[in-house]
Amino acid sequence: MTRHSRKFAVVLCAVLIVLFAYGSASQSLLTQQTPTYRLIAPDLVAQGEAFTGVVVEETTNGVALLNEGDKVVFQGQVMPVEKGGIVKFPPFIKELGNTFLFPQIVRAGGTTAQTAKPQHVEVVPINSGAPTRIARTSTVVSGGGIIRVTGQRLEALEAAALVDRDGKRLELGQPVGSSLQQIYFAPKELPKGAFRFQGRDASGNSYEAPNQTQNPTIKLSGSRITHRGQRGQITVLSDTDGTAILTGGEPQIELDQRVVDVRASA
Repeated sequence: MTRHSRKFAVVLCAVLIVLFAYGSASQSLLTQQTPTYRLIAPDLVAQGEAFTGVVVEETTNGVALLNEGDKVVFQGQVMPVEKGGIVKFPPFIKELGNTFLFPQIVRAGGTTAQTAKPQHVEVVPINSGAPTRIARTSTVVSGGGIIRVTGQRLEALEAAALVDRDGKRLELGQPVGSSLQQIYFAPKELPKGAFRFQGRDASGNSYEAPNQTQNPTIKLSGSRITHRGQRGQITVLSDTDGTAILTGGEPQIELDQRVVDVRASA
C-alpha cells in the first residue's frame, strides 16, 4: 500500500462488536513500561524550508500532545514545545531526497531523552514562483484524526474547513506542516459521510481539494462464540473502499488475519 492508500482501523471486543473505527493507519496501543512518542509532521518539505509538527505520546487511552515546557532535540538543536504541542523545526534539511527524522523528547523537569518513532520526510527543490494549489487530501479520516493536505504554497491557506454535501462547514483549527503539506486535526465529533476540504487565503481567494475526504461507516459481524477455542468468521462491511486493520480483542480473540481489503457495500 502507498502512503495515499485508504486505511482505517476496526477495533474488536471479546463479543465481536465494533467499538469504533477511524480513518488513518493506526497501531494497537498496548500497556507499555516506557513512554512511546510519535512525531506528526509533513512528509513533504521544500529544500531549506522551516516547518512545524507535533509530538504525541501513545497511551492505552489514545494519544496525548506534549506540553509547554517539554523539549524536542534534533541534530543537536533544542526546540521548545509551544502551545498546542507545536514544535518549530528550523530549516536544517538541505539535502534533496528521502530522509528520516529521529527527534528526542525531554519532558519538563526531566533529563532523560526518549527517541520518538522515525518520521519519513521527502525533501524536494523549492519552486518559489508556484501559485497556491491543493493537489489532494487524505481520502479517509476519523473523528479527531489527521487530514494531510498536499499541494504547493499551502502556508497561504486560512479559514480551512471540511464541507459536507449540503454545504455545511466544519471549521478546522491551526495546522502544522510545510508549504507543500499542511496537517489538520479533524473535529472529534466528525459525522459519518463525505466532505470536501476548502481553504481561503488572505486575499479571499478560495481553494478546494479535487478529491473527497470520507469518514467511513464500518460494521462488523461474526459467528456466535459459545466456548473457548471455537473458530469463527468475521465479516467487515464498509461504505468506502480501503484496507481495514483489525486491532484489539486479545486474549479472548485470536485473529488469523489482521489486514482485510474491503470494497464499498461488498
